[in-house]
Amino acid sequence: MRKYESGTRLSARVIQGDCLAGLEMLASESAHALVTDPPAGISLLGKDWDGDKGGRDQWVAWLCEVMAEALRALKPGAHGLVWALPRTAHWTATALEDAGFEVRDVVVHCFGTGMPKSFDVSKAMDKKRDDRDRALEDAVRWKGWGTCLKPAGEHWILVRKPFAGTVADCVRLHGTGALNIDACRIEMSAEDRQFIEKRCRPNTRGAKSEGGDSTCKRAERQVNVHDAGRWPTNLVLDPEAVEAMEAQEAGASRFFYCAKPGGRERPAWNTHPTVKPIDLMRYLVRMVTPPGGLVLDPFAGSGTTAIACIREGFDFVGFEREAEYVKIIRRRIAEELFG
Repeated sequence: MRKYESGTRLSARVIQGDCLAGLEMLASESAHALVTDPPAGISLLGKDWDGDKGGRDQWVAWLCEVMAEALRALKPGAHGLVWALPRTAHWTATALEDAGFEVRDVVVHCFGTGMPKSFDVSKAMDKKRDDRDRALEDAVRWKGWGTCLKPAGEHWILVRKPFAGTVADCVRLHGTGALNIDACRIEMSAEDRQFIEKRCRPNTRGAKSEGGDSTCKRAERQVNVHDAGRWPTNLVLDPEAVEAMEAQEAGASRFFYCAKPGGRERPAWNTHPTVKPIDLMRYLVRMVTPPGGLVLDPFAGSGTTAIACIREGFDFVGFEREAEYVKIIRRRIAEELFG
């Protein structure tokens, strides 16, 4: 049974092949948004598709060429959210700027599930056989030393295609140029609203708050009082990160969007090494795509952006080079649409 109403017409296409060749086939100014998760150039798990192309300059030049074609396919003022690993995020940002995008911001997604892939210095010393006594002495001395930190954050670089005229004109003509702020606001609890109302309620002496007008205005600016909630920030948390901060009474969930777990999002047949949370991708595509818009993804990966677009009511076109991942994407799309 189809999961969506019969009147809903959604297009979710994934095309196998090199993304550069695929992008060249797209009509100019045909897509409304770019949301994509490109390689990071670190040879993740030894995968050749994540190689550095021979070094920093070669990798930047390669991604710049891809993103220049993506820029051509986007409407004027279209926004993009492009994933980057913090370690090589400056490579990605450089490629985006060289391609002609404006870098507007960086959304940082913090998570608690990362695993450190560190080299254990002490154990390496302990394996030395040429001078066993010295090796043991050095191993004890350098116990606890490694080479990497535990990953707990990733970047989504927010970019925009340049346009002529004003933002208002661009939105009117193309539906692009602005972010969907209200659709991405962080919901406020009843307790938060009561606090603000009490803080900013006029007192008997005519002042706007117990602390005076300036205090009230600071409180309003801090929480961005609005029926739909707080203004979206450039920080996104996962449930584990929120839980850790709440335990320290930081109140993280009050101020930042939390990408909630989606249950069984990764069945055994989904073998892609970097599957993104559907809830996170729904939030990101919602932020940058106008109603009924087309989202472009040159690096479709496991297809999570396609699933997010379907659930948000956006059209999707993506490219993926690896045949095994294309099968995964098409299966996910079929199950999403037809159960």
